[in-house]
Amino acid sequence: MAARVLPFMVVAALVGLPVLGALPSVLQPNAYSSAELTTLLAGLSALKPILNDDRLGSDRFFTSSQWDSRDFAAYTAGTLGSLGYETHLVAQAGWPDETHTWVLVGIPVGGRTAWVPVEASPQPGHAQETLGTVPSRSDSTGQLWFENRYATFAQEVVLPRNVPPVAEIRSIPASAGVRETVTFMGTACVDPDGEIVRYVWTLGDAGSFAARNVQHAFSSAGTYAISLTVTDSRGASATTTFSFVVGKSTGTPATPPSSCHCGG
Repeated sequence: MAARVLPFMVVAALVGLPVLGALPSVLQPNAYSSAELTTLLAGLSALKPILNDDRLGSDRFFTSSQWDSRDFAAYTAGTLGSLGYETHLVAQAGWPDETHTWVLVGIPVGGRTAWVPVEASPQPGHAQETLGTVPSRSDSTGQLWFENRYATFAQEVVLPRNVPPVAEIRSIPASAGVRETVTFMGTACVDPDGEIVRYVWTLGDAGSFAARNVQHAFSSAGTYAISLTVTDSRGASATTTFSFVVGKSTGTPATPPSSCHCGG
């Protein structure tokens, strides 16, 4: 079994879902009226670019030493939740990885919600480069169908409340001259109940960088806003920003060798 990264709680298997009525039902698109289907397809068109955005992937691998399907589903659900989507995590036994977990994403269609399955796990041995895919196909008539194995499930995975991460920047040196290389580090960032899986920097006179630590040399003097956003293994983010002073001299500034800039 894969090593657990997150503290999960899985509630008892829900046997006989129609009786309990505790979980949403995944209906095939042909079960909706024409107007509802139009709304559903529009919702899917808006969802798919988010799922395919490689800036949102965790880059964790689907292996016994990193994450399993529950970890990927939790990350994808949390990230989608931060974007305003309603989600459920559901699971079913009998898959190649034993009990497999995926995400149901709610799309409002008229007076009810269409629940769309999202597979968050990459192929075994691969990294999660994007949030996931909608397991579906179109038949010869163009009718959309969700894959049948994602339409039924026996369990809901219920997670404890997530504690957001804390973003913290350290810089060496604490200030610099023009064309002097500065190292900005996110190694002091922490997540109280999981792990940080993504670091995104904005350095003021450059683009964005996705790495725990970055190096940069400023081409002109001034005060630059340095920003770091970190995302945890449940998809919650925190951002901290501070002002970094670049002087005209290219010599080493008379400042302490390092500094800490903290924020949440």
